[in-house]
Amino acid sequence: MLGKQYIDKIREMLGQLEGSGFEPIHQAAHVIADSIAAGGSLHRFDTGHMREEPIHRAGGLCGVRNIDIAFEVTHPKPPKFDKSRKAGIEMNGDEEEAFARYVLNQAHLQQGDVLIANSNSGKTGQVVETALAAQKAGLKVVAITAVAFSQSVPSLHSSGKRLCEIADVTIDTLGVPGDAALEVEGIDTKVLPTSGVMSALVNWVLTGEIIDALIARGITPEVFRSINLPGGEEYNTKAEDRFNERGI
Repeated sequence: MLGKQYIDKIREMLGQLEGSGFEPIHQAAHVIADSIAAGGSLHRFDTGHMREEPIHRAGGLCGVRNIDIAFEVTHPKPPKFDKSRKAGIEMNGDEEEAFARYVLNQAHLQQGDVLIANSNSGKTGQVVETALAAQKAGLKVVAITAVAFSQSVPSLHSSGKRLCEIADVTIDTLGVPGDAALEVEGIDTKVLPTSGVMSALVNWVLTGEIIDALIARGITPEVFRSINLPGGEEYNTKAEDRFNERGI
């Protein structure tokens, strides 16, 4: 019953998040709501598979600005394609940090905004430099990361710091070192990662707290409706128009 064990593990982690792990979420929501109330923007930078989770989703906030890095290379595949070659760009630590600074220079960041940095390990030069550069530009940084995992691996940033050590607010997704959580006899590595489930949950719990905090400040946020409902696309277009007019 490995699937049941996984459910039990996630349930255990949810209990921790609801208990001692909830205060940083509440704190982050108020930092973000204060920024939005003062005319600031909320930005996101994600190093992994959660990049699109909170963006343009039914029930999610309008106006969350995703810092997305995309490269497109078009070239005919040669007849004898070397399948061992890797796709993508490989950078050393210094290049990652310089690239992070370049990316932020192209983003529309303003003093007083907030950046959510989502990274399970929180160790890469890119994510740490992005957070540091955002802070230098006058932004508050909210980290969503697995603290125990992060502290078990060396930082790849020149400062030796990890994301959880530099963020203004750190929300712990409670993942174990290596991410996979369950041991299975006969398999020499753990199975079933928790980062996807917990990161998604943290993002949506945080969104709920942001909505609460905005309403408490007299601000009604614009929220997306499912495009699969009748009139959904039209509703979202109007919501985004209202957001762009008011900035909230």
